[in-house]
Amino acid sequence: MSSGHDDYSTTITRASVDISLSSTDAKQIKNGTQWSKKIFRKYLNKISAREEGHVIDYIVRKDDDDPSIFDTHEMTAGPNGLVYFSQQLHNRVGYLNTGGKVRFLDMPDGSGPHGIEFDKNGRLFITLEFQDKLAEINPIDGTILQEFNVAFSDPSVEGVVGPHGLDIDDKGRLWYTGKSSDTIGYYDIINNEHKNFSLETRSSFAPNFTNGIDFAGGAAGPIYIKLDKSGTPWFVNLGTNEIGKIDEDENIKLYEITDFNMNDNSRPINIFEGPNDFIWTTVEGDDSTDSSENPIREGGIAQFDPVSEKFTNSYTQTRDKGAGGSTGHSANSVWFQYQEKALVELNIDEDGRRFQTTYDLPDIGTRVMHRITKGPDGNMWFTSLNQDAIGVLSTKTQAIPVFSFQDQKKNQQYLSALPDELTKLQSKPERYRDQEALFLSSTKNAQSKPTKRFTNELTGETIWTIDSEKVSVMKKSDNFTFEGRDFRVYPDANSVDGLVPVFEVIDIDSGVRTYSTDESVLADLSCCTHPTIVWYAEPLTL
Repeated sequence: MSSGHDDYSTTITRASVDISLSSTDAKQIKNGTQWSKKIFRKYLNKISAREEGHVIDYIVRKDDDDPSIFDTHEMTAGPNGLVYFSQQLHNRVGYLNTGGKVRFLDMPDGSGPHGIEFDKNGRLFITLEFQDKLAEINPIDGTILQEFNVAFSDPSVEGVVGPHGLDIDDKGRLWYTGKSSDTIGYYDIINNEHKNFSLETRSSFAPNFTNGIDFAGGAAGPIYIKLDKSGTPWFVNLGTNEIGKIDEDENIKLYEITDFNMNDNSRPINIFEGPNDFIWTTVEGDDSTDSSENPIREGGIAQFDPVSEKFTNSYTQTRDKGAGGSTGHSANSVWFQYQEKALVELNIDEDGRRFQTTYDLPDIGTRVMHRITKGPDGNMWFTSLNQDAIGVLSTKTQAIPVFSFQDQKKNQQYLSALPDELTKLQSKPERYRDQEALFLSSTKNAQSKPTKRFTNELTGETIWTIDSEKVSVMKKSDNFTFEGRDFRVYPDANSVDGLVPVFEVIDIDSGVRTYSTDESVLADLSCCTHPTIVWYAEPLTL
């Protein structure tokens, strides 16, 4: 076991651009914008100008919000290229596109939406904590599609459950933490079955008729849950210095967090599986008082080996209390979030931390940061609860996600890398269907080159190419209109590390093209030519 402070740290301070004490109000998503070379060029230039460590905080409030309420909690990056968040005391959830525009999705008054997560099929679920319900909602307009009751059989006797954290396994089970009741449970939406598991601490205080945690009565306060890739649910107990899991026999196993100098009061905030199958947990830090009656404000992040069932490394972070954590976009990084002032990236190997980088944040007032996640754009997104802000920090892997849709009217594929256009397409599900994440378009660099975008005037098809001979032929033909430069890709597999090939097939009858990073999918299309590589790109994983 090793324990460390900030000895391995470097600091990057590049956070003052585009941000001030008043922050940046997120503009509302309206009808979206159709692609044009001018609009895309402006967006590409803006993104390309952002250096590593650049931060923008988007304020996500309505004009009629109660001025005394600030409450931006959980977040998750959707497979549709949007970043979702919950605002419990505002009774709503919402999302931002990667361009920083927001749409709010109002939930029922008094419902208290908190946990928010997608399943493997792209369906969006939330917890309605104050109603003891889980719900599936339409990810674009927020319509509640179905609700699942997770209340006790007799709430008047057993109290409230308080479903707070949420994650979903591949069997269609919605796992939640009962924050107010010291329970862990799941709702099986396929078999319409609900099951919960009580922590031993429940007997010391239950029933609880409030939506708080009865720390004085000895409650553990399970607040967050996350599944590892094997499907095992892991959770944290805020009040009892523990992480836990539900094993394959549906037994609860608890593990005390060790090697922090925090009076056995580390207050774990979240938990996730990182590289090399290790489990990581972030801790807020001891909130009791020392001999001087001053709070001990050091947070930290700890590494747990699920095989030996022991903590192997703990890393105290000395600048402030801790908040959330997440894996990064690179294969060897995990992120730690202070409640104030900074984010931390730990570069790790099989032995633990190699070094860490601290990214200073702009001063926008008291943040109380709460959650952090990797976004679809290669950047790190995070919530600042006390400012109703969603922040985004530019990383070395910053890029622009490219998605495909099936245009039902033209019976052909359409690609989009412009956030406002993506919004426009998503608002027309009757025409644009089967959204699929394809790859990442690079920002401007010497190794990549822009695709040239053409319209086939005979079929209405949009065509993308980097082949200079094809470009020359189409520009000379009356059958094609050159629209401009679009997303950027790489001409060679070795242009930069980690590229994947992008394939194209052409329909033998119509001449319509289809693009994919999955050669086998295209090879199965009997209507089309054999797949050929047209360019290379960075992979997009959501």
